[in-house]
Amino acid sequence: MAALWTVSGADPADVVPSRDQAAHLAAMKARTDEPAALSPMTIAALFALPRPPRAYTRVQLADITALENRGVIVTGFVARVDPQRDGDFHVQITAQPLGHCLRHTASDQLITELTPQFQVRRPAYTLDALRALCGTDTQVRISGWLLYDAPHDRDWWRSTGWEVHPVTRIEVCCWRELSEPNPD
Repeated sequence: MAALWTVSGADPADVVPSRDQAAHLAAMKARTDEPAALSPMTIAALFALPRPPRAYTRVQLADITALENRGVIVTGFVARVDPQRDGDFHVQITAQPLGHCLRHTASDQLITELTPQFQVRRPAYTLDALRALCGTDTQVRISGWLLYDAPHDRDWWRSTGWEVHPVTRIEVCCWRELSEPNPD
């Protein structure tokens, strides 16, 4: 994956046009299938993934796409739940419990996005149910697709442009789906 690091010296004709980058990102965000297999990843491992340049080549796009074809499962604690104008719910997680919900995004949070397509499939994944987990010491396991959200990669408040997007499943410790009642 060395191709992810730079475009200097690249043939300008090989740089992916911004409209093609946007189309690729839109297609990845709109996925409705669930990953056939899930690879466990830590929040730190997601933060450590390569950060492609804003303008990247077709070879680099192939490297990005190879990573985006991975289903992942990440464990953490809900630090913030933020509904977006496009209908997505940002479910932002941290490696350690914070004891309270954050009002703003912080760099130690991993962005995961529950899209309307999966909200319909998982009706128990409501804003209220997700917010009830925020700031608690209840671990969550979030499954979904790895996605590189290039337009947000260099935002000052983010550690990475890599996300879990779309989220396909949310489980609460000790591992039951969010929609299943607590056996206690």
